[in-house]
Amino acid sequence: MHKSIIFLFVVLILTTEHTILADTGSGVSSAGSLTSMPPAAPTLDSPANGATDVLSSDVTWNSVDHAASYNLQVSTVSNFSSTLADESGLTGTTYTVPGLSGAVTYFWHVSGTNVSGTGDYSGTWQFTTDASLPVTLSSFSAKPVPCGILIQWTTESETDNLGFILERASSFNNGSGWIIIASYQTQDALKGQGNTSQRTDYSFLDETIQPGQIYTYRLSDVNTRGDVNIYDMIRIDLPDAPEMTVLDQPFPNPFNPQTKISYHLSKPGFVEINIFDLIGRKVETLTNENQQAGSYTLYWYGQDRAGNPMASGTYLIVLKTDSEIRKQKAVLMH
Repeated sequence: MHKSIIFLFVVLILTTEHTILADTGSGVSSAGSLTSMPPAAPTLDSPANGATDVLSSDVTWNSVDHAASYNLQVSTVSNFSSTLADESGLTGTTYTVPGLSGAVTYFWHVSGTNVSGTGDYSGTWQFTTDASLPVTLSSFSAKPVPCGILIQWTTESETDNLGFILERASSFNNGSGWIIIASYQTQDALKGQGNTSQRTDYSFLDETIQPGQIYTYRLSDVNTRGDVNIYDMIRIDLPDAPEMTVLDQPFPNPFNPQTKISYHLSKPGFVEINIFDLIGRKVETLTNENQQAGSYTLYWYGQDRAGNPMASGTYLIVLKTDSEIRKQKAVLMH
């Protein structure tokens, strides 16, 4: 009698444990039993297979039971030997493909992943973009400069292009996602050329940055129909700010014909670096502007402000900020 009661108690516990398990894509079935199989291949949704004159950059597929995430490949070749997009860990079922060009055929497929592994890819679908996609983008880059991060891009042609939108995400945003930092609607420098077959260069200076942060930028264009095309992303990792403002020894020293001058700013502000002779006459100004905290390098070529070569001798390099002055000596030898 007691053995029967204990057996029934154990059965009830095991049954309860299986019942409360949920389907999270972690390898647990909807009935509550563990599955040891990767997800089945997803079915694709849009653009329809063989679609032409496609204007949207979005591709969508149907969700699959037990899939925790999805993997997507987009290519201009059917064997995917090279890819325009090769994404993993996608938790949704829609993806905006960056950098699509007009009148080009693209191939794409999707697979699902869970703790048991990655399933088979779906069948490969293809679509052809509309010839009037607004912009052919040939370059998109970002680099740190003394006053912030300089973002630059170049178009080879534009069709019905109203302009560009620049967004930024950063480790400082606390997960708040993409923030628009510049738009053709508010900044003339981001307005498009309408219709042109000529190369056009664009740039924007992001001055609202902080040392020690990771910044990611993405660019979009908007055409006259209101269609938005999102391009690929670029990332910049900024080093932490120096603990104190320092002007390094110039190198080489003595020098001829040039010497490198490195300096480090502990906080943002106005910076001026001048070269003086030993009787106090200013012979050259190397920088005179607001700069972010960080490390910088300049070169002096042994010349005055008019480009005339200076005589051999000792010169004083003076770095001045809002609150500090740093000095170093450099010896020019001919």
